[in-house]
Amino acid sequence: MKLGKREAAIAEYKALVQINPENYKYFTALQQAVLHPNASGMNRIVFFLYVLTTTANADQLSSEDRERLSATYLELQKDSPKATAPVRIPLDFLEGFHPDMS
Repeated sequence: MKLGKREAAIAEYKALVQINPENYKYFTALQQAVLHPNASGMNRIVFFLYVLTTTANADQLSSEDRERLSATYLELQKDSPKATAPVRIPLDFLEGFHPDMS
């Protein structure tokens, strides 16, 4: 399976988050998979290296990107209600008051 396929990569990273919901590297990788749909042509190793070497700068996120990430983190919060990482990380990119994130 090529993880360059975005949906497969997202599923794999979500599975890793379920195993260890406090590992920030898994969340970083998941964010990159959610934010970069143009990575679909990469093979598994190239995509993995791409994810590890790129970070999402909160100042450069569009409102659409913020919405995608917000929905992803809401889902992860429901899946791991005792984990702090899925609650803490969205504070880096959300703006204003978000009642869903409380």
